[in-house]
Amino acid sequence: MDNTRIVEKLKLTASLLELHSENPFKVNSYNSAAWKIEKTEVDLSQLSIEQLENLEGVGKSIAKIIDQLNQHGEFELLNHLLEITPQGVIDMLKIQGVGPKKIGVIWRELNIENAHDLLKACEEGKLAKLKGFGTKIQENIIHAIQYKKSVQNKFLYREAEKIANDLVERIKSALNPLLISLAGELRRNMEIINIVELVVAVKSFSEFAQQLDKWSDIEKKVSLSGPFCWRGQFITPHDLDLNIWLCSPEQFHNTLIRHTGNTTHLSTQVNESNLLKVISEKSLQNETEAYRELGLPFIPPELREGMFEYVWAGDNQMPSLVEYSDLKGILHNHSSYSDGKQTLREMAVHCKKLGFEYFGISDHSKTAIYANGLEEDRIKKQHQEIDQLNQELAPFKIFKGIESDILLDGSLDYNPEILETFDFVVASIHSSFSMDSEKTTSRLLNTIRNPYTTILGHLTGRLLLKRDGYPLDHKAIIDACAEHQVIIEINANPLRLDLDWRWVPYAMEKQVLITINPDAHNKKDLELMYYGVCAGRKGGLTKEYTLNCLNLFQIDEYFKTRKHRALKASKVNLIPSFSITMKTLYIVRHAKSSWDFPDIADIDRPLNSRGNKNAPEMGQRLFNRNIKPDLLLSSPANRAYTTSQKIAKEIGYPVDKISTSKEIYHTGSGELLNIVRRQSNSINSLMIFGHNPGFTWFANSLTGENIDNIPTCGIVAIEFDVESWSNIEAGEGKLIFFDYPKKKAFF
Repeated sequence: MDNTRIVEKLKLTASLLELHSENPFKVNSYNSAAWKIEKTEVDLSQLSIEQLENLEGVGKSIAKIIDQLNQHGEFELLNHLLEITPQGVIDMLKIQGVGPKKIGVIWRELNIENAHDLLKACEEGKLAKLKGFGTKIQENIIHAIQYKKSVQNKFLYREAEKIANDLVERIKSALNPLLISLAGELRRNMEIINIVELVVAVKSFSEFAQQLDKWSDIEKKVSLSGPFCWRGQFITPHDLDLNIWLCSPEQFHNTLIRHTGNTTHLSTQVNESNLLKVISEKSLQNETEAYRELGLPFIPPELREGMFEYVWAGDNQMPSLVEYSDLKGILHNHSSYSDGKQTLREMAVHCKKLGFEYFGISDHSKTAIYANGLEEDRIKKQHQEIDQLNQELAPFKIFKGIESDILLDGSLDYNPEILETFDFVVASIHSSFSMDSEKTTSRLLNTIRNPYTTILGHLTGRLLLKRDGYPLDHKAIIDACAEHQVIIEINANPLRLDLDWRWVPYAMEKQVLITINPDAHNKKDLELMYYGVCAGRKGGLTKEYTLNCLNLFQIDEYFKTRKHRALKASKVNLIPSFSITMKTLYIVRHAKSSWDFPDIADIDRPLNSRGNKNAPEMGQRLFNRNIKPDLLLSSPANRAYTTSQKIAKEIGYPVDKISTSKEIYHTGSGELLNIVRRQSNSINSLMIFGHNPGFTWFANSLTGENIDNIPTCGIVAIEFDVESWSNIEAGEGKLIFFDYPKKKAFF
């Protein structure tokens, strides 16, 4: 069994264990092992059980399970969990944004066993009444289910292209067609494919169709098929629709024109004619001839959407689209310094082997703790290694970059002194996706104005067929990029292809440069550049507007010029700021207290040695996240107030400005909510220090999560899309992170 399937099995086991409320440590062991295996290049199917036991993050029990998967393709625990779990409940685990714990509550409390009944319960308002849910979670589940239904039987371009190309090769080998080509959405490089279409020229239509009828991996839809079209479907697991258009060799190019362009492209009037009329009146020798009949240059298949292509062609401005061979280097890549699989050396050497002149490393920044983001000392270490590698690999060059998290207010998560050490900065949003269009746009505009921002990464954060991107004003963003000379990325990962190709023409109109990047986390990912080129070509992208079509000398000069300008701008304080009206609450349980003084009152108990150590450590973690609350509010209990003081010192908050509230001491969840609701709206972020069990209940009631227990010195960060603290409601907070002293850096 390959590593990918092993990871899938382990993750499913972890989800089912959590669904059935098993020991959290057991759940974590499966998730941790899956995470470690995802990062390794070692082929687990070739390892003995002893070798498996020695792998980092695996251990004896997981090693036995992997060995069983290698030997039999299954293991007893997973089989048992699958037997006791209805299939509909297992399918519900795939609903985006709903964890196994919540699915378990829904299953047990409402006796719901499938997504259809869950949607109905949400629409009737039943889910909002469950403890820990609320109206916002209910609305999110409705959206997630509806989105999942809307993308059923749809495929990413990469998946559909492989299926279609395999079929084409098989037809060529087995049925000897005279001519054959992809058509429809695939030939137009659409990012999402509803149906695979082929055009095939054959001698005998009936004989060809009869041969296809015998193939077991595709199924004919008899009622929809006819003498000129074999309609059917790829058999599960694909369930992808298939149309094969049959024609004579003389009509091949006519048929290909007909079944490549969409209806608008085919029917658009040009010089009192259109393509439909042309292909009905004349047998074409090639596709160029059809456009020549309309007095136009050839329009590439990717552009045949009936959008802007006729305007370009009519003005004799049909661009020469960017080619893969035009690319000279690859930017936005990750290494094992953050969350990549390969070392920096391995990634760079592989890039060089692929024939590129340069490689841009842009590992995650320090806010991305979940991705092992780089602290300042590790940046220095990486830059030293880059200098050494550049001497060794010359004339090939590694450029020093970073993928800097865009914070809530649009700022980057390093100070200017650190930012100026990079050759380029990719700025990306990785958190707080729930903002509306106005807030997201304002957030990004602030990022664009930062002179150190070189590239906007994966602009909308979308994951095709999994989640929509966050809403924003594309025109405002592109206009600002034009003004500040910020480049926009087409993220070449087939799940993203973001910037959306539909906005490429407007970007070029505004003279904004585009860069095609794979966001590579391993050597194989570097090959994803192909899909970025497909997306760029679909938007009409040319070599002249593609940053990484610059050769090494040109891009080196470009980065140096930008860096010089950024340094000048930074010195004259050209980095603006703006305020976001969202509210953020940090719930902090006091650090470990001492029981060595039985005669003192509970309120006076001090921290013990562990508590005195953990509090500043957690403060440093907050500092690394660039968290600077507007107000620290503490229980007057000695252990809570001391915790607040130690954390305040680490994050740079004045200790004498810490407020205390007697109400926090031994209060309940409802009273805590009232305390928060009374805060001044001039405060956008509040950190509150207190006690359990009230704090755990409070966090769960606000977020709808099921945190078992906030450990001592644990911190729960919650975000609210409200302008006033008084508008905060239970169940409407979004959990940003949950951290505590014993938690590892990756979570």
